[in-house]
Amino acid sequence: MNALIVSDVQNDFCPNDQLAVVDGDETVDPINLMMEDFYTVVLTQDWHLSGHSSFASSHSLETSSAKKMFYGEQFLWPDKCVQVSSGAMFHSRLNILRADF
Repeated sequence: MNALIVSDVQNDFCPNDQLAVVDGDETVDPINLMMEDFYTVVLTQDWHLSGHSSFASSHSLETSSAKKMFYGEQFLWPDKCVQVSSGAMFHSRLNILRADF
């Protein structure tokens, strides 16, 4: 048995969104093609509650700054992949119907 694990192909990581990866949306079609070669396909999503402690906005600080937390230093992100937001949804071209998990 073989599996393909596809991680975080979400709107917030695509161009013009919260934490855009340059040309991030160009990975969607090749991923869809790769799915045909695997018995099992697993899709993961990055999800955060609104006001998450890793968000710069939760501390009135700038994105990419750091804050000391009880567990150590936390790099602060923009508000990204907030549950039920459009940014947290899979990219519209990703073949989610092929996913087993």
